[in-house]
Amino acid sequence: MWDRNWKEIVSVQPKPWGNLPAGSIRIARRDLRRIMVENAEKAKATFHLGCACTSVERVDNGRIQVTVTDQAGETSLHECDLLVAADGANSKIRAILRPNDKLVYNGAIQMGGNGRFPNGLPSPLGENWGLILSGQGVRCFFSAVDKERVVWAFSQREPERKQRVGGFSPDEMDALKREILERGHMFAEPFKTIVEATDPASAFMIPCKDKQPIRHEESLEGVVFIGDANHTVSPFARAGANLALKDGWDLAECLWKASSLKAAVAEYDSISYPRAVATLKKSHQRIEMGHCTGIKYILLRLAGLVSGRLFMWLTGT
Repeated sequence: MWDRNWKEIVSVQPKPWGNLPAGSIRIARRDLRRIMVENAEKAKATFHLGCACTSVERVDNGRIQVTVTDQAGETSLHECDLLVAADGANSKIRAILRPNDKLVYNGAIQMGGNGRFPNGLPSPLGENWGLILSGQGVRCFFSAVDKERVVWAFSQREPERKQRVGGFSPDEMDALKREILERGHMFAEPFKTIVEATDPASAFMIPCKDKQPIRHEESLEGVVFIGDANHTVSPFARAGANLALKDGWDLAECLWKASSLKAAVAEYDSISYPRAVATLKKSHQRIEMGHCTGIKYILLRLAGLVSGRLFMWLTGT
């Protein structure tokens, strides 16, 4: 965590777990997807790409009936004993079965993209990742994607705006950069250079939303929600993919060990629910911390410079 002049406030160095070579490991999503698909295919899994579950209901025989729509718009009906809803933050399955269980705006907007640097990343982002704080209500997160790209996300607290991911015209992109540079005027270089080097195709404006987790005794029996379909977290949580992976693993283990589906789902809830609640709490603390001003910012800096303990408590590291 740096101040506006890139002076280090605090640095957290987690200890490696077990035989891992480092305490913090990042895996690109494209690599994670490839690894998971390859291993699922080895297990004889079948994939139907471009299909969507558009409806779900319980039928007279007690099973779950799902309506699936393919890329051509053709629909088909399928019955199952267990439906695992992993269809993301805007889950169609959740919208059908739990229409009032919606995302809630948490008060912060993130704007950013990928800065491209063919000759190498500017210091200190070639060696480290983290966020810069202003003490004036704005902050910016940075993390290297590879040796030539750094993803950045500038954020501020304000009324909700419409989400945009890609599709910015040249004029819109210029306006976005201008707004960010004006609001982040206090940040020293390489902030401006990174913003100016942003690939328009990667640009985004995201109103950060989240949602409390589901207890499945309140849902249709035989339907289990995992990942963002269950407990959406905003980018401030920095844990959405990790939570989804943990959910999938824990649900599979519970199904394998339990004597009944009901018992398996109850055991899964006992693991997943408190984990998601704790992550949402940390996410909201990060929002408060990252955009603090005045005495709160002064206290945060003092705590970071003295020991970093307050920072580690707020972030759960």
